[in-house]
Amino acid sequence: GDYDAGGVTALAFDGQMVASGGRDGLARLFEFEHIPSLGESTLMRSGAPLVCGGVVSCISLLDNTILTGSTDGSLRYWRRQPSDNGEYILDCELRFSSAVISLHTAEEAGLAVCGLASGDAAIVAVTGLRVLEQWSPCSGSHTRSVAIAHGAVITGSSDGIVRSRRLREDWKLVDVATEMSGDKDGSGRPSLFASAADVKLTPAHGGSVVALAERSGGLLVSGAQDGTVRVWDMFSEDSNEQPIAQVLYGLAGHKVWLW
Repeated sequence: GDYDAGGVTALAFDGQMVASGGRDGLARLFEFEHIPSLGESTLMRSGAPLVCGGVVSCISLLDNTILTGSTDGSLRYWRRQPSDNGEYILDCELRFSSAVISLHTAEEAGLAVCGLASGDAAIVAVTGLRVLEQWSPCSGSHTRSVAIAHGAVITGSSDGIVRSRRLREDWKLVDVATEMSGDKDGSGRPSLFASAADVKLTPAHGGSVVALAERSGGLLVSGAQDGTVRVWDMFSEDSNEQPIAQVLYGLAGHKVWLW
């Protein structure tokens, strides 16, 4: 389909647990369990599947909580029960008008950014799932990948373009409760952004940008369905000493879709 590429449509791993989402609308959890008789660890199913509505397009593991995004437009926040079985229960849910197809969390700030099939992106307070910012970086295409990296929100779209929008300097120190105290339409709250527009990173990929990853030293890696991977320096400067992202090198030759 437009948003996924197989039976397992989303995957997350945090070192202790693996979470997978599928076309059946369920998220399944697996924990590593040590087996003394074998002298090794193995993955064991943990609890009942989480019912997520539509195709599970993205999933994120946090500290005793899970975020899932689905093609029915839902973003769901699941909390682990403090009981022996450690089951997860649905704590709250947020509904968008189009499919949620990408997700990235900045756990240290209590924020998540999600990409929508409409071309919109949204910054959400994880606790309570309240939208703090929603804008249209990819109007006319799908927002296939998102990341918070090097002080900016990065979006990758189905038109092959990577875009960057700078966050304000204190974004990691944001008091979410204060930010949420304005009106529901966002008035009365200062913007989380330092810039009013998204900047296109050039050159574009030849296919949907489906993967974004932050690396140290100001680097960003993007991968696309045309089989290309690019490494960007997010802190280059132009001739006027203004910050500008610059591609350092690219890799090509993958014969199947990157995912």
